[in-house]
Amino acid sequence: MNQEESLGNGAGFHYRREVSFADTDAGGVGHFARLLCILEEAEHVCMRGLGFPMYAPGHSWPRVHVEVDYKSPAYAGDLVDVQAVPSHIGESALTWSFTVTKGDVVVMNASYTVVRMLNGRKNPFTDGERQLLESL
Repeated sequence: MNQEESLGNGAGFHYRREVSFADTDAGGVGHFARLLCILEEAEHVCMRGLGFPMYAPGHSWPRVHVEVDYKSPAYAGDLVDVQAVPSHIGESALTWSFTVTKGDVVVMNASYTVVRMLNGRKNPFTDGERQLLESL
């Protein structure tokens, strides 16, 4: 699978990925839920790159709100670019805004909010972590 990512140039996080056959529905079009998984994949790569514990015991990042507008289909083998920008940083909640493109064509626009949890409780961002996220 072809992947590429880049962190912090003031324009958010960029993640490039090939749409796999497993990401498509029976008609060969990117399945709506699998395209959301690509967003989550990009988020996790970004957050791990910044040093956040995404998979450490006791840590979780549940999604509490999701909005998506699908604009154009993506097919198996298509290379898609995900632009992920933290659009709101709360005490322990983080809202991401995403644009997914295939060349010059917008595939989808989305946003979702995650809450940072530790052992089942909200876990506030430190000032340093907030600065890291704001630097994207």
